[in-house]
Amino acid sequence: RLGWFGTALSALRKGGCAPGINVAVIGASGQVGSSAIMLAHALGAGQVTAVGRDVARMVPLQTIDPAIHLANEVPVGCDLVISTSDGDCGPMVEDALSRLARRGTLVLVASPNAPLRVSGIVLREVTLRGSFWFPPEMPGELVGMIADGTLDLSGLTPHPFPLDEVNAALDAARDMPPLHHVALIP
Repeated sequence: RLGWFGTALSALRKGGCAPGINVAVIGASGQVGSSAIMLAHALGAGQVTAVGRDVARMVPLQTIDPAIHLANEVPVGCDLVISTSDGDCGPMVEDALSRLARRGTLVLVASPNAPLRVSGIVLREVTLRGSFWFPPEMPGELVGMIADGTLDLSGLTPHPFPLDEVNAALDAARDMPPLHHVALIP
């Protein structure tokens, strides 16, 4: 899961995540999205909102903290939005851009399948950024956060599969809720 955490932390850093700011994550039920929720909370974000099409699927994220808000859309006035959704997420990302606070930032970790309409971002001085993968020092930083207790991994649930059952593991991974993951055991 270190790669997903690294991708999420890189996006949060590029977006200027800081204690007290309001952060929303689009695609929070996926691996990168749920990692971004965990990290935004660990970094002291004021309000953390998990955004997705299926709110019921995101309920496990509240085990991190019951104050994590679950929603179908980004709250108005959000300071930072991380979008981890790809494909047909364009309308959700465009809506998020319109809901950002003045001088807010939206970081795309995955790309919509159609060009975004970005009207209104100039007058509100909104920043739109892309974030691909993470720098080489990020895994060390994450291990440090885990070691010092900043990033609590106790809410993660592994589901081990023997390596020779890789197809069953892939089938299981497709339907797992946030904070659950497959671990292949050689």
